[in-house]
Amino acid sequence: MKHHWKIFKEIWLLQWENYKKDIFNLFSGWVITLVILLVWLTFRDTNIKSDPFVLASAIGVVGIRNCSFNFIRTLHNFKETNFFARLFNTKISKTFVFFSIFLFNQIANFVTSAIFFGIGMLYQDQREKVADVNWVLFLIGYLALALMSNFIGFIIGFTIKSLDITIAIANFYYFGSIYFLGLGFPWTTVAHYPGLVIASYFFPQRYALNIMAAGWINRPDMTVDSEVTFGFGTHVWIPYLVCAVIIVLGAILMGWLLMREFEFGNKKYKKYHNVQKHLIIIRQIKQANSLEELHQVIATHDALQTKLKKAPKVKNTHKIKEE
Repeated sequence: MKHHWKIFKEIWLLQWENYKKDIFNLFSGWVITLVILLVWLTFRDTNIKSDPFVLASAIGVVGIRNCSFNFIRTLHNFKETNFFARLFNTKISKTFVFFSIFLFNQIANFVTSAIFFGIGMLYQDQREKVADVNWVLFLIGYLALALMSNFIGFIIGFTIKSLDITIAIANFYYFGSIYFLGLGFPWTTVAHYPGLVIASYFFPQRYALNIMAAGWINRPDMTVDSEVTFGFGTHVWIPYLVCAVIIVLGAILMGWLLMREFEFGNKKYKKYHNVQKHLIIIRQIKQANSLEELHQVIATHDALQTKLKKAPKVKNTHKIKEE
């Protein structure tokens, strides 16, 4: 347990160092989103009205940034520095390692969301809106968004080797979410352009963001007002179903990628003849905690090999009887 706690702290420390040193990430993930939010909350009396759920949209966009973009950068950094390769040469559980990485990302996202929520509460109209929030609906969307973004980030990070391409994809979804899902441009404006509405269906996070927004204004029927809806008509079950499907498929694909990438016990080699005994000695070497234990494992293996070589060969008596 003590050993696991030490590894847990080291993983978190590494992620924190990566997070705070990435100036571009802090600027684009925090500053841009925060400035847009403050503009909408401060200058309400303009020709273009912000959505009544603009704070919920900002929290959702920050979630996409943290749980997708930041997650991808962390995974690539660990891969490029051979962190995974070195760590998995020990007996530490791979499940434990990735759980620690996921947990840090989720907590970082929660803290960021809480900060944005606190900033929103500085405005009286936002404090008044909180009384009408459907928190069950909002939290369902929030958790679905965080999980979806993590799974999407993991899949992108482990299927595309080029960091530049993965960053481009992550930025595409991030900035697309800013401008077309209720923060950069109000959804009440976007909804009047059918082409933009159709394009928004191809953003997986859209569905979770819609649930968050509907919860914020307490509209389970997925409408904004008497004229504007989120584009699902009377089929209000669509965003919930899409979120569930993406989360389940994402979890399955993530598990498959882990098996493919790290082979969890060198399973792909077990199909080869006479290799099981070599896997045993490899496992014993990995589990050795000192040089003395390593020498003992090697000595035991050498003694066993010598004994097998000296053992007399057994004739095939079954074949003799048949003859």
